[in-house]
Amino acid sequence: MTIATGNETPASRESGVLRKVRIMLLGIVALGITGTSVELTLLGHFEEPAQSIPLIVLSGCLAVIIWHFLSPTATSVRMTRVMMMLLIVTAIAGVGYHFLGNLEFKRELYPELEGLELLVEAVTGVTPVFAPGSMLLLGFIGLTHTFRDPCLTGERARVEESGVEQLADARFPHAGAGK
Repeated sequence: MTIATGNETPASRESGVLRKVRIMLLGIVALGITGTSVELTLLGHFEEPAQSIPLIVLSGCLAVIIWHFLSPTATSVRMTRVMMMLLIVTAIAGVGYHFLGNLEFKRELYPELEGLELLVEAVTGVTPVFAPGSMLLLGFIGLTHTFRDPCLTGERARVEESGVEQLADARFPHAGAGK
């Protein structure tokens, strides 16, 4: 489909190299999510209800990524963004949860510890504090995949054709600066 015939598709608005990079980023995220899910399952990371949260979020992310890969639309891009942001929030909460768990354990075991010593012990404790950070990176890679996705720029093209852009430029003069 060519632009000259007016049958432009989201994929045709994007160079072949960029399209391949997008697919690779999505594949990296899917592979990372799958690996993290398998690891958490093998570790029995579901003994307490709170431990199931990352597995649930990772499963949701994988489902949305597969949907977006098979049927890329503006809605699937937005849902991918939402799930990646949820993955980031879950990762940050996981780091905090692991840290607080280690801190409580170390305080119980060594009540005399305080200050920097206690902090170091909590960070290097039994529960790996920064392990949820892998989900943080996967979330950011997933968000990078959706940056200026052609499925979303198709909506902008329809808006520009309808003349609504003139109104948007008058209200938000810097919005069209990247054209």
